[in-house]
Amino acid sequence: METRVFASFMALEPFLMIIRECKPLRSEDINLMLYHLIPVLRKMVKTQNDSEMVAKFLADFSQES
Repeated sequence: METRVFASFMALEPFLMIIRECKPLRSEDINLMLYHLIPVLRKMVKTQNDSEMVAKFLADFSQES
């Protein structure tokens, strides 16, 4: 899946919700997903609220893997 395509037309919050719903189950797959996803998320951040949403999203994933 090319996340940059979806990130180009989706708002951050729904984008994060979909990623949560479709997240991989294995920690190796989660790590690979995050490796590709983090640069995309950084580019999507426009406000302090966006930054906080991304930080929480990443913290939630780091607790699971």
